[in-house]
Amino acid sequence: MTLYHYLCPLCGGGFNMTYTNQIVCGSCRNKPEAKALGDGHMFVVGERPSGVKALQDVIAERKRQIDAECWSSDHDDQYVNGELAQAAACYAACDPNRWPWPWKWWKPNTIRRNLVKAGALILAEIERIDRQAKKEKDMTAQSSVPPPFENPLVGASVAEDNVNVKVAPLDFEVLRQTNLSRCNRWMAKKGGINSWDINRWAVACLGEAGEMCNAIKKLNRVEDEYLNINEGDRQLDTKEKAIAKIKQEIGDTAVYLDLIASRLGLNLEDCIREVFNNKSQEYGFPERL
Repeated sequence: MTLYHYLCPLCGGGFNMTYTNQIVCGSCRNKPEAKALGDGHMFVVGERPSGVKALQDVIAERKRQIDAECWSSDHDDQYVNGELAQAAACYAACDPNRWPWPWKWWKPNTIRRNLVKAGALILAEIERIDRQAKKEKDMTAQSSVPPPFENPLVGASVAEDNVNVKVAPLDFEVLRQTNLSRCNRWMAKKGGINSWDINRWAVACLGEAGEMCNAIKKLNRVEDEYLNINEGDRQLDTKEKAIAKIKQEIGDTAVYLDLIASRLGLNLEDCIREVFNNKSQEYGFPERL
């Protein structure tokens, strides 16, 4: 009969240490829950492990949130204003007054179950903070010596600072990679694209869309031969100037739409393709992307 000295907090089985800081048995060593335990407490056989069940339940709830609710690390990373911790506090106090999300996500239960949910959300917030710190550290290291920009596109000729640059037709993958790279470089000190929540990116996008609509308004005035007075570079008194401004704001809006999609873990190409094809199917049109 084997004499075990320690109890595994995940399965409750006995084991003997085979390496330093071992706190789970060999069978549970590679489980995701084992990583969450870190260098925790080892329960000696004969000791009353009163907190093991509670810890197991919190880890299991965290796993359920990831697997069943699809709250992946990418999903959690968008909550940069403490929403995860705030939600945990609401469950811990059973008080929804500061609930940060839609009410359909507020699902209180027994006091113990609420505390388990709170513990899992706190764990999610700690993991998010650790990921953000790592990203900021990596971005700071990368931005200290910016690599020379190499345009991967070769094809048609466009003018850039009075220099002809050969470029190919733009595709969504190149837009995503280059756009995200510039955004993370631009905002490196605050954590790149994740330094803004989705609300800020949406406001920025709508700002550019609003500028486009304003330029269209000026174009209407030009075409209708109405008085159209502005100051400085906002003077759009010809059709050519108005269309040039509209072109600029369409580009700005598209760039922000791609950043919004990136911030949410979406692909702009997939968004456009899906809605276009669904609409064609709905109306019986043959065109597909």
